[in-house]
Amino acid sequence: MNNEEMAERYRKLYAGVVYDAMVFDLGVRETACVMDLAVSRRSGPVTPLVGPAMTCAGCTLATPDEINDTIRLDMLDAMTPGCVQVLAADELAVAHFGEISAMLATKHGAVGAVINGATRDLDAIQQADFSLFCRGSKPQDAYGRWQITEFDVPITVNGILWCSMKINPGQWIFADGDSVLVIPDGKAEAVLVLAEKRAANEDEVRAAILADEEPKDIYARLGRW
Repeated sequence: MNNEEMAERYRKLYAGVVYDAMVFDLGVRETACVMDLAVSRRSGPVTPLVGPAMTCAGCTLATPDEINDTIRLDMLDAMTPGCVQVLAADELAVAHFGEISAMLATKHGAVGAVINGATRDLDAIQQADFSLFCRGSKPQDAYGRWQITEFDVPITVNGILWCSMKINPGQWIFADGDSVLVIPDGKAEAVLVLAEKRAANEDEVRAAILADEEPKDIYARLGRW
């Protein structure tokens, strides 16, 4: 299955069934697949953000004299259509992403970004067709204070329960209004199929509820939902 087809099918799902497929069907630890981030909402429902990770990380600068944007520009050139920029900033002192960053990422193929740090220009980003998940917002520009120093490498980000989690380049991301999920390496297609089965089962449960079927009868026929 190619990436475009897989992303299209994933976008018809929601975090609950993707999580259940990983944790209950495949035995993935939740601390290895759930990020501690919030969604920057647009008006209306949040379209799931799905795609392989373009990972990047950076560091704090002691002085503006240390600025070197070469790596950030090289990262943009290395982006592929349908990727999700995933940035490990690990602090909230400045905005590590903003409207211009979103415009550039979009132009180079990214469908959204997951920022383990802060962002700014949220109003402008919300008006654009760009999905953004982050830990917080700040007006302070990162210029001269923080910069990207590497990309397309394994990174470490904030997970749940005060745990850190590793994300590899190309590892699939699924994010919606509930959470940001990181799908285990090499398991994106398997998780998709299992999540689709769970979604189909939940659709049957919904139909049964609308048909006024008794909860005990639904449970006996379809099992846990």
